[in-house]
Amino acid sequence: MDEMMMRRWRADLATPDAEASHIMLLELEARLRRMARDLGTQEGLPAIRNVGRAPSSVGASKAQRMSHYISEHFMEALRVEQIARSVHIHPTYAMHLFRETFGVSIIDYLTQHRIAHAQQLLATTDKSVMEIALESGFNSVSRFYTAFNAICGKSPRAYREALR
Repeated sequence: MDEMMMRRWRADLATPDAEASHIMLLELEARLRRMARDLGTQEGLPAIRNVGRAPSSVGASKAQRMSHYISEHFMEALRVEQIARSVHIHPTYAMHLFRETFGVSIIDYLTQHRIAHAQQLLATTDKSVMEIALESGFNSVSRFYTAFNAICGKSPRAYREALR
């Protein structure tokens, strides 16, 4: 389906029709938002999976609340301690519970969330890579480049160029 949509988006961009281009950007943004929400395997984002034994419903609820907290605060300088405090548990237990529930560490999840947001901005805005890095919650451009390359397999500029 993505290949079909990509062909359609390219065709829309090739026309002088401003409305078609606008619709394409909205569709692309929606697709990237869905990918960011699901943290699926598209564009190099590893799928979040449940591994090991199933956590208790109370534990899963706390992990989900931590995930929600991350999605609301990912642009801020977050620490595991803050995330654990948001659900009133010890940071060590929070890290264990999160990994048990989602199959990734809190830090990896946070980084994936930030990269998904950066992908959306690269695709839908003309902001500079530095602006996108800072807006996505990275405190340094070099850390952003390292994380982006590790997850997407290319630099932010190459990613943006591939979309065009």
